[in-house]
Amino acid sequence: MDWNLPRDDRVFDLTPITPAPLTLSTHSRANNTMTFPRFPSQRLLSLGAATLLATLSWGTAAWAGDPFRGNDNPSNISDQTEDAFEAMFKEGDYPRAQQIIDRVRNDSDPLVPALQAALAYNLDGQIQDNNNYVERTRNAAQSLIDNAGSPQDELRGNLYLAAAAFMEGAYNFKADEDYVAAALKVQEVLGHLRQAERVESEAGLTDPELNLLKGYIELLLAVNLPLSNPNNAIANFKDKAAPKYLVDRGIAIAYRDLGNKAGNNDVGKASEFYELAESHIDDVLGVAPNNPEIKYLKAQILHEWGKLSGQENKDMLEEAIELFEAALEEDEQLPIETPAQIRHELRIAQAAIAQM
Repeated sequence: MDWNLPRDDRVFDLTPITPAPLTLSTHSRANNTMTFPRFPSQRLLSLGAATLLATLSWGTAAWAGDPFRGNDNPSNISDQTEDAFEAMFKEGDYPRAQQIIDRVRNDSDPLVPALQAALAYNLDGQIQDNNNYVERTRNAAQSLIDNAGSPQDELRGNLYLAAAAFMEGAYNFKADEDYVAAALKVQEVLGHLRQAERVESEAGLTDPELNLLKGYIELLLAVNLPLSNPNNAIANFKDKAAPKYLVDRGIAIAYRDLGNKAGNNDVGKASEFYELAESHIDDVLGVAPNNPEIKYLKAQILHEWGKLSGQENKDMLEEAIELFEAALEEDEQLPIETPAQIRHELRIAQAAIAQM
């Protein structure tokens, strides 16, 4: 991917809004329809830290699970860190993930402060420890580059330099809403990602973790920028990124957003996109059936699909309501602001049913 993107802060809408699972929707009260933003800054913190989590240095028998590679050249990531990662993204249980990661004691590993930062922010909404998290992540990442024993070390270091720059930019933007500074910070993030991509290419690697992050960015741009080709972005994402449940989640979000854009202007195309989104989110539910964020995402897809003009589907809306309610049954697992957003969207779905 060409990371030399235009220096235009409109490409990256950093306006703080109510967060929801990996860019899930906010609601426009003015017209009683759902709108789908381009990566709000709060959720970008979670996604940015999360997709920069896996260590990429050479694995040894002393280390265990790697959520990106499994046993295929696994990286140096401990059992506890893998458990925290899966608690957050596979189970959708943020408090449990925080409890696990807070027991990890490895100051040389930049993924630990990066994950702690994302969890602390999503659960508490606080930024007091930002500088500490940023500095710990940045120092560990730079150390990996300075003492690199393999291409994976250098790649990993650049990924975490990107994570540190991202956390700094997201927190600072929340504090002062400086759009220019935020846009410049985005360029710094992309610069580190270009370096990671260069290392990958020169070493002949196809790294699933790097491609997960690249894939989410490519999908974001393909869905939101004119003349982009989402099909190419989705195909690349499928082929190169891992773990699959996060790949399917990202593709479901992309198709959901494409369906929302088509909307009542092209009902046939919108239905096609929503059907593809449902297929991918069902694949995620197959491996993560109890994740409340995934139930929430499927509820959104069915809600929008069921309201299409000329294809109103009461059964689909009723299933969406059931899924909204199922997600709320596990609201203690979710980021602090998400339950209120789900309740708001639930009321909209109930109103749509009442009007049929």
